[in-house]
Amino acid sequence: MNKKVKLLSIVGLLVVLFTTGCATSKPINQEKSAENSNFIIRGLEQDPGKLTKDQFLSVTKKIENPEYLISTNWSKVRIFSDFLDSFQGHKDFSNDKKYEFLSYIFDELPMNAEEGIVRQIYIGNYFENSDPLEIRIGIFIPKGDASEKNEKVIILMSNIIVLNDGSINKVMGNIINLDVNASIYCGLNNKLLTNGEKSKSDITIPFEEIETKSSLEKIMIAQSYLADEDISNDILAEKLVSKILDENKDIPAIRIMAMLKKYEYYLSLENISEAQSLWEEILVYSMNVPGDMNPETLEILNGESIFLMKSLFSRANN
Repeated sequence: MNKKVKLLSIVGLLVVLFTTGCATSKPINQEKSAENSNFIIRGLEQDPGKLTKDQFLSVTKKIENPEYLISTNWSKVRIFSDFLDSFQGHKDFSNDKKYEFLSYIFDELPMNAEEGIVRQIYIGNYFENSDPLEIRIGIFIPKGDASEKNEKVIILMSNIIVLNDGSINKVMGNIINLDVNASIYCGLNNKLLTNGEKSKSDITIPFEEIETKSSLEKIMIAQSYLADEDISNDILAEKLVSKILDENKDIPAIRIMAMLKKYEYYLSLENISEAQSLWEEILVYSMNVPGDMNPETLEILNGESIFLMKSLFSRANN
């Protein structure tokens, strides 16, 4: 059984997700949408086909007494980054647009809506044929026989097709199914969003044995610890990479990976000042690292995280 189906364990749910939206998968008629009290429209243009490049539109189910998503800032940023990974989209948006994108996904997302798709998001002129990028957001309650227990499961499904060789089709958009379209699913537990494919670390060996492994193996284990939903594992991840950095005996490519994992650890604590300080060290150090870990690439793939975290904290404090 497909892992996504097994995790959700809801009969017929995926058929609904593939074929229907909270409003419609066709362009929204501006006049009718304005009169329709069943949906909340966000965005200046209400026809997805008329959106200009990087212009956003969202359609959200309107429910009585909504209970909006509450989660940590870091877990939102982490899930958003994983979603961009799914369609190699990090380079497609500026940091400001990524923040807007993040807002359209998570802001006032009604968690007590009827199960199914509760929001559709469109971003204009994304594909080569000028089609908009479409994201469908579904919220579900796993049944008792689901392989993983979650308070809720959130699915982000795009109309981007991932080809058999792993490349992305950006000629035109089309909704087919979760295994073909770039998608991710995440569990919500105790205000923490965790990627469903990374929620449980597969590390079962004692920590004392991990400490005998190579630096690269330790970094991969630290990565697994930081991605799972067990917050106590984050401390173990920090111990592993800090030891690598303290010993200072590895080649620059290994050392910078350890630095990036420690940077993620600070972000997981939402310790912005320490993360910012280490991030500046990483950018300076990367100039001496051969390969593609240069400042430009790091800013696109990793720098977005500190930018988004600072933006979220700034909004909360204003």
